[in-house]
Amino acid sequence: EILRKIERAARRGQPMYSLTLQSHIASATHNEVPEKVVSSFNLVMASGDALIERENGTPEYRMAEYESHRELYEAIRSRDPEQAQHTMEAHVTETLNALERLPET
Repeated sequence: EILRKIERAARRGQPMYSLTLQSHIASATHNEVPEKVVSSFNLVMASGDALIERENGTPEYRMAEYESHRELYEAIRSRDPEQAQHTMEAHVTETLNALERLPET
């Protein structure tokens, strides 16, 4: 469901930063620790994502962001921890790189 919402937002050019796949993943663990960790940095992530979307909200960026979330979902769904870790690391790295490319204000 959340993946469809992210795709819909990407295709419509709507903000995606409030649709956090990570929160849904953490909740699915039924473990308080990942849920608390993710919730503690969700606000920071949403702020960073909002900046990236404002500066680079191109359709290409939005679809690449959706694909990154879809790949993470598929890796978790296939129960491949190494692929899931690799995919999440790539996603975080790309997000950090996008933040570093933002013009300084």
